[in-house]
Amino acid sequence: MISNYSKGIKTLFKRIVTAGETKEELKPILTKLFFDEYEYRKNSIQGIREVYQHHLYEHRIRKILSYLEIDILDQDKSVTICGFAKSENEVKQLIELFQKQSYSQKKLVIFISNYNGFENILNQYNQENCQIILWSYMNQYYKLSDIFSSDYVSFVSLNHYYGENYLLDLMIAEKYLKADIIGKENYYEREKDTDVIMEKQRDAEYLYTNNLFVYASIFSTTLKTNGSIQSFIDQLVSNPLLDSLFEQGVVMYSSDKYNFVKNGRKLTSDAVKRITI
Repeated sequence: MISNYSKGIKTLFKRIVTAGETKEELKPILTKLFFDEYEYRKNSIQGIREVYQHHLYEHRIRKILSYLEIDILDQDKSVTICGFAKSENEVKQLIELFQKQSYSQKKLVIFISNYNGFENILNQYNQENCQIILWSYMNQYYKLSDIFSSDYVSFVSLNHYYGENYLLDLMIAEKYLKADIIGKENYYEREKDTDVIMEKQRDAEYLYTNNLFVYASIFSTTLKTNGSIQSFIDQLVSNPLLDSLFEQGVVMYSSDKYNFVKNGRKLTSDAVKRITI
């Protein structure tokens, strides 16, 4: 966002709006925005976050009602992070990934199998917002909402990199569109055995699509599974591309490309610096 100088705008939007009174003041800022894609996109995405989190009509109404001392329920949608753990160490890694996410309306479900010591994990890590569930039980359930008490579920894998605002931006997208699955068709991927990161499906951002990647998406928990939850998730894991769901009439939307790197689990913070916003 670019504006002529206004004290009110600077107070309200702070660094999100580029504003100045003179050409000399604006030139270096605009030069960076025009010639550095990352800086331009960072400014754009931060602006989207600011508007959809704080400056919609619903926020104005809430503020007016608060002055009238009228309480209303929080309307932000919730999301469950879901992952598989083959050991206690992987349980800890999934909890760390969950805690790292900046989006507040979140829960965590971890599926484990009957490996040695699983009883201790069930007893130690089950908490209010963290459920440890035996995977073998999932053949008894047929609706995502039977297990995930949230509006959306995000299947994650410890093989990939997730920035702290990964969920936030996908959940913000939910506010301005209608789709069963929201994800990233355009994303970054780490080249095997290197720290080289390549962009995939360039320009497939902010559009409806016929394909997404299961580990870079959020699913509405109203989505039909056409069988048990276990068989549904097994199919997703065995074929993580979602084009087959599109063929069944599922509506999918591709958001921005940032805050996710396929196979980027072990990348350094410097390597993902210009992918994380």
